[in-house]
Amino acid sequence: MFGFKKKKKHHKVVNVPMFANNIICKGNNDIQIAENQNIEIFLEGENNQIVIAPRAGDISGKICICVYGDNNRITIGENNIFEGLFMIVGQNHFNHGKCNNSVVTFGNNNAFGSFEVDVFNSNSTLSVGNDCMFSKGIILYHTDGHPVLDAESGKILNSVREMKIGNHCWVGRNVTILKNTKLADDTIVGFGAVVSSSFAEPHTAIAGNPAKVVKKGITWAQRADGYIENEL
Repeated sequence: MFGFKKKKKHHKVVNVPMFANNIICKGNNDIQIAENQNIEIFLEGENNQIVIAPRAGDISGKICICVYGDNNRITIGENNIFEGLFMIVGQNHFNHGKCNNSVVTFGNNNAFGSFEVDVFNSNSTLSVGNDCMFSKGIILYHTDGHPVLDAESGKILNSVREMKIGNHCWVGRNVTILKNTKLADDTIVGFGAVVSSSFAEPHTAIAGNPAKVVKKGITWAQRADGYIENEL
């Protein structure tokens, strides 16, 4: 559907364009990349799928995706702009290990600066909607990295489930969004905020550490026409 070029090699199923920077795939997995990309993928596991649709405009920053685990799904929609993305799902390291059955989804028509996505927990989901704008230095940290346990029962207290960023959200520079956070459509996140809880009301600005609501009943426009020259 995106005009992919297909290549089959040995026991692996890897559909990649020849000009992709670097694709290392260990196992039986499905990788589909549209032609106008600048990407590195390091994948170790079984039955994972990575689908990346065409970007908007010319090739921009690099997308780097590292996956260690099985049955994970990563989908990046159409007409997105990337300055740079580093995504890690699972880690071949004794402190972390495989991440299985997790889903990461980016929608369409987003403008992303440089940002990082970390997913270390199986059976979790992370999604970003459509028409969003991310600045630089953003971290989507959908994990705590390590378990926190009840001292008596040993029960895990910091379970990781779903992170969801709605449509038309503007995330400012150096923002960190932590596990299980949900942001409603048309949320603005202020510079340097640390978001550790969910905000269900749309048309809201949040800021601070931890983030809290600072304004309601707002929206934003991506183009700066008429704004650069301040009103008299």
